Amino acid sequence: PQPPPLPLAEDNKTVENTLKVCEKMKKFNIDRRTEPVIAIGGGVALDVVGLAASLFRRKTPYIRVPTTSLAYVDASVGAKNGCNFLGSKNRLGTYVPPVAALLDCSFFKTQQTREVTNSLGEMCKMA
Repeated sequence: PQPPPLPLAEDNKTVENTLKVCEKMKKFNIDRRTEPVIAIGGGVALDVVGLAASLFRRKTPYIRVPTTSLAYVDASVGAKNGCNFLGSKNRLGTYVPPVAALLDCSFFKTQQTREVTNSLGEMCKMA
């Protein structure tokens, strides 16, 4: 089976997409003791996959690979995973940190300047 691509927009941070990731984990027959889930992408993908991993078989380990500057900051220090529910942002979620976060700043080269400057507030907050 193919890993599921996730839409990037905030309105795709849903229970339905979280469950789709759980379904794929089931189809891959992941051994939660030896096979972490790897989430590659921006904040939406990392949140949805992190939530799915934290729920699947009561906590399957996962690795974050952020590809945006904002997700880079969040992934390096955060343990929050979540999805939007009934019109409310991050209404469902868990606090389960990844087993690792692979941080590669070369992903920044793929971003527009505006995306990088939008993440500066989060960077200052974490400093």
